[in-house]
Amino acid sequence: MTPVSILCLLILIYGLTRPPGFLLITALIYTSFGALALIPPALTAGASILAAPVAFLFLIGKLLWMQKTAQIYTRTLVNPSRVGILGLFTVVAVVGAFILPSLFAGEMYVIPMRLATSYSYALTPLYPTTSNITQSLYLIISFMIVTAMATMARLPDFKETFAKAILYAMIAAIATGMIDFAFGIVGKTDMLKIFRNASYAMLVDQEVSGGVRRTVGLMPEASSYGTLVIALLGPLLFMRQLYSPKMTKWVVMPAIGLGFLFAGLSTSSTAYVGIIAIIGLHFADSIHKAINGDMALRARVAKELGIISVLGILGFIGLMALPATREIIFTLVDEMLLNKTQSLSYIERSSWNTYALQNFWDTKGFGVGAGSVRTSNFFVNILAATGFIGALLFAIFLIQLIAARARPEQKELKIILHGAKLSVLPVLVCAALVGTTPDYGIFVACLFGVIVGTKYVSPPRVIANAPRPRDEPSDIITP
Repeated sequence: MTPVSILCLLILIYGLTRPPGFLLITALIYTSFGALALIPPALTAGASILAAPVAFLFLIGKLLWMQKTAQIYTRTLVNPSRVGILGLFTVVAVVGAFILPSLFAGEMYVIPMRLATSYSYALTPLYPTTSNITQSLYLIISFMIVTAMATMARLPDFKETFAKAILYAMIAAIATGMIDFAFGIVGKTDMLKIFRNASYAMLVDQEVSGGVRRTVGLMPEASSYGTLVIALLGPLLFMRQLYSPKMTKWVVMPAIGLGFLFAGLSTSSTAYVGIIAIIGLHFADSIHKAINGDMALRARVAKELGIISVLGILGFIGLMALPATREIIFTLVDEMLLNKTQSLSYIERSSWNTYALQNFWDTKGFGVGAGSVRTSNFFVNILAATGFIGALLFAIFLIQLIAARARPEQKELKIILHGAKLSVLPVLVCAALVGTTPDYGIFVACLFGVIVGTKYVSPPRVIANAPRPRDEPSDIITP
């Protein structure tokens, strides 16, 4: 174990003595260390146990240890209107991962999760593999995170805790990006190996045309770093009303600006699509609020959009005025966007989806099991891996999330719920471009849990023996 791994583990152990909010903040900060394995892969049969999933497992253990939160966790787990449908999806996916590869063994060829060669066209016969086990574990952990976040949303200090967690996580992502950028300039990226002990292929010194080095932070590759920043930008931007005006002006808005900058420095086409999605959602949401709000809100929205537009135009003019940066921008646009569909990578990844859909039809809609097939689209993988039943259950759960509403009197929870809904869209858009497994991952799990936990939350009772609303019992823990 590296000194960094030991330090991170000690912080988690200390977190068991603190309120659950400490572990939530720690877990989201750890997402920036996406190449750091807490336990050496040599001791785990080559599997990399990363810091962030371990931190969330500590958080789940803390919630189950506390009697009141354990009760909320249990009720949330079995409630169909909460996470029950997603739980059924998880059961279908996990059971299918152990049964379907054996049921259809040798009857078809798949693009496996672990490629035998560096070429994605290495079709192999379908048979049970260790990937079925690991993907099942990832799905179970993600589902547990959803339930944990839904439980956390019932705590009275959740608004403050979640706001801190998102801000600190973004600061960590920006800081790690700055560190990687600085070490890359001086050619000392090898010094960051202490943070990169996972058994992944580390693509940390890649360049795009024009000699531009891709910023990867402390993640294994640029695309994972770009997606990390996108996942944090959404909540920070769409929930900025949770912060005080002073905090928003001097900390939150600069963090958002730097987040867009470092997402761009990753030179990931997926991150660029995420940036476009976030900007489009922000403008649409702002216009919607202006149309339906009062004069004061309209004035504030108009001022905000005006400032953003002016800064964006001035920044673009400044970049285009310099010949060196203009050439780099033209090269990046041509390589990453305009000619992306002609690249070998794009052609290969598209073939993954084609073969996966064929596997779905070949199994008569049952699927080949989680972990059996690799795709380049998260939704295609759900269909190919979990079959029609799994895809239907996941779709029903998404519809539940879309229909989620908070009570009118709970303004802060309405901000969180609305912001979480908007935030999950860019992440799912990115997953639709690069998703290789049916696991929706930590950030989507957190946002799913926030939406589930904040919808129709009954306010705490303040009058002795006052009856609770009949539609749903209150789970909020009052101080």
